[in-house]
Amino acid sequence: MARAHRHLGCLAFVSVALVLVAAPACSSLRSHCGDYCERVHECVDSKVDVTKCEDACHAWADGNSERENKVDKCSECVSQQDICSDAISRCTADCLGIPVR
Repeated sequence: MARAHRHLGCLAFVSVALVLVAAPACSSLRSHCGDYCERVHECVDSKVDVTKCEDACHAWADGNSERENKVDKCSECVSQQDICSDAISRCTADCLGIPVR
């Protein structure tokens, strides 16, 4: 019985640790998608619904480390305070392929 309690305690600890690690990553991805979508709305197409864009971006990248890295890199690029024409020319390669719808 004590062994079972120890095992359950370990499982509970691991579960909590995984949630604590995953939550910031999910939040970060959502934030980075938001950066991208705001910039698309501002600089490329004012008809893009930012919330729907964030949802599409998040769904596209969530759980895929290569796509999450692409969103991170794109967000880093578009977050710089450039005028739109500079951001578009500099960030197109980093952001190409990330969905807006």
